Amino acid sequence: MRDRRIGTKELATVLSGIVMTVTPMGLVATGCNLNNERQCGGGGGGPVPDPVTVAYTPVVCTTPEAGALPDAPDGDVTAEAGDGSAPDDGSSPGDAGSDASSGPPVCNDDRMCERLCPAGYNRCARELNDAGVDSVTCSVGPTASCGRRFAGLRQRAHRGATPLGAFFAGSAYLEEASITSFEILAEELSAHGAPDSLIVDAKRSARDEVRHARVMTALAKRHRGKVATVHARRHVVRPLAKVVRENAIEGCVRETYGALVATFQATHAGCPKIRAVMSRIARDETRHATLAWKIDAWANATPSTDQRAVTRARERAVKKLRRELASPTHPSLVKEAGMPTAQQAVALLDELTSALGLVTAP
Repeated sequence: MRDRRIGTKELATVLSGIVMTVTPMGLVATGCNLNNERQCGGGGGGPVPDPVTVAYTPVVCTTPEAGALPDAPDGDVTAEAGDGSAPDDGSSPGDAGSDASSGPPVCNDDRMCERLCPAGYNRCARELNDAGVDSVTCSVGPTASCGRRFAGLRQRAHRGATPLGAFFAGSAYLEEASITSFEILAEELSAHGAPDSLIVDAKRSARDEVRHARVMTALAKRHRGKVATVHARRHVVRPLAKVVRENAIEGCVRETYGALVATFQATHAGCPKIRAVMSRIARDETRHATLAWKIDAWANATPSTDQRAVTRARERAVKKLRRELASPTHPSLVKEAGMPTAQQAVALLDELTSALGLVTAP
């Protein structure tokens, strides 16, 4: 977003235009409804396999490489958002380079899922559990798109007897996490002297997410999904640099893309009830994305903000998201929930990247 002053109506127009640009590719509304379990149950293709957990040993480089630490794993916002695992200056783990005192340099592990997960498992998340064991949880299906993660949020491989159940369980979890995220954001904006309008919008966004979590939980239960509990750590107000970097990743990239996918679902979901739900959520998420860009504009106007570091964080987030979107989407999610196929998802991201200037020209 080149001037970063776009309003909610303008952003909504941009998102709708992108949806119209990306061809539906044969998506047809079926006229089903949530009271018809046979048509809207999402059971096509059989149950979703349970997640599996495997031990993880980091790949070690034979030759140190500048900035060779890996991107944060899928959904692991502890590293991504820069709480305790990133340098105190607000840069990402990748900015820190290799630290000789911490052992051999760790290479980027872009093929972590492919190396460790059984055949048919197309997503994974790395996590250091409470016992200090480093592991990877492998699962099947797409990650929910809408929501704002907070530093320290634990990755969950969501369970469900059907693809829709697992998907909506993940959506409910992320919406629940977004409540905490916006509450933290409002607190940190206030601590750093942000305009009252941004603080008020952050608090309103938290209230929106309460409704979203309730709706997604109901959909998950209807489709036999099991919703995990969100556990938030005690929060300490962070330096502005970390807040701004997290906003660039979670708001300007992931949440803005989530608003775009919600708009897509509101147009293409075969189930009328899901279309109606996503239409309301898309409007809210578009406001949330607009808030992220307003925060970005305010922060970049302050002398203490390293604009190049924020730009790098956004660009890395786009690259990471593009890798995630390459995973296949279950046909029932495409047909009934209106989720984009992998090809459409990448096309949506590319259009968004171009329209909002998320990546700087080489």
